[in-house]
Amino acid sequence: MKIALVELGLWNPGKYARHSALEPIAIEYVGSTAKSKGHNVRLFQQRTESNEELTNKILDFEPDLVGFSAMTYAFPDGLEIAGRIKQKNPDVYTVFGGYHASSTPEIVQYDSIDFTVIGEGENALVELVQKLENNEEVSNIKGLSYFNGSEVISNQLRERIDLDNQPWPIREERFFKNTLITGITDPPIGKQKIAQISYSRGCPFHCKYCASPNVYGSAVKWRKAENVTAEIKYLKDNFNVNLLYFTDLTFNLNKERVFELNDLLKEEKINWIAMASPDINIDYDLLREMKEAGCTRLMYGIESVHDRIAESVGRKGNHRAKRLEELFRINDELGIITRAFLMIGNLNETKEDIKGYLDTLKKILPDEIRIGITTPLPGTALFEEAKRHKLLIYTKFPEDWRRYSTRE
Repeated sequence: MKIALVELGLWNPGKYARHSALEPIAIEYVGSTAKSKGHNVRLFQQRTESNEELTNKILDFEPDLVGFSAMTYAFPDGLEIAGRIKQKNPDVYTVFGGYHASSTPEIVQYDSIDFTVIGEGENALVELVQKLENNEEVSNIKGLSYFNGSEVISNQLRERIDLDNQPWPIREERFFKNTLITGITDPPIGKQKIAQISYSRGCPFHCKYCASPNVYGSAVKWRKAENVTAEIKYLKDNFNVNLLYFTDLTFNLNKERVFELNDLLKEEKINWIAMASPDINIDYDLLREMKEAGCTRLMYGIESVHDRIAESVGRKGNHRAKRLEELFRINDELGIITRAFLMIGNLNETKEDIKGYLDTLKKILPDEIRIGITTPLPGTALFEEAKRHKLLIYTKFPEDWRRYSTRE
């Protein structure tokens, strides 16, 4: 089967959530699994193309099935493109996956969507394609949702994927040509050739604002460190990659695994970036080892500097501001570039709380600060709480999903 896989989301700093331009790792993984089963796969990534331009590119490929990966803010564009495709060729199957589809499987009721995949998409899509090719019933495919004409049917969730048994993502030079990660980096913008790579998938925590549990549940699945470094060697040898971005939601979740990977990364002599939590398994010894293994920048999900607010969204209080001050001092001492992610506008936050951020930020002095507007993403406890208290401002869906970008 000819399969087109599409990552949606214009690269539009200041309006949408994506400020960096990275290769489409999610569909690269799904595509590699489909390709390993003999299917003809082509990847499409929306960077600057209009929906019409992207639609035409997809149709030129003449696919039998189009799979879309979209965050919430990009879903309306996906719906429009799927509709354009169906108008041109009603026989093309359309499938939506990723965070938004896993959080709102009911979107399958739209005429332009045939199926949604809840959770990891690699094996679900391959099984779906096989069933469609053989004209077999799809009602027993785990992780699949569909509309039977009167109600949405969501099948049992699939078992989590064994990452070591999955083929590595499809890598194509065209996706590396214009990749960049913004901010202070080493190598700097203009000299980067950056690749995304995964050591783990999932997060055991259930923060009120996060949609991760809708995709991964509570379990975290890891790759063997040797598998990760073998892929790094491949990226260096075949694409001259000089900077890695670890996609792990919490890189420092398991200290033993981090130390194990660090030992191997030291041999690779490549710089890398990761996301970390300031609340667990983070100390001088770990950070020193990470620095020696090539870590040049860490992005910390602080969200709030106040104990009361942090605890209200499922994060750790415990003298948070003081802990952050010491943590960022260590990073600075070791020469690790830091970015602090903050959320402004939590449900129980006051103007005085927001003013208090400045005092703490002056003490911790992160190298970069990124402030997002607290956004109740669908499928999260925060969304349900805001809905229950009638605090949702934008509710004209699907169009208003564009506003759920953390920038408005």
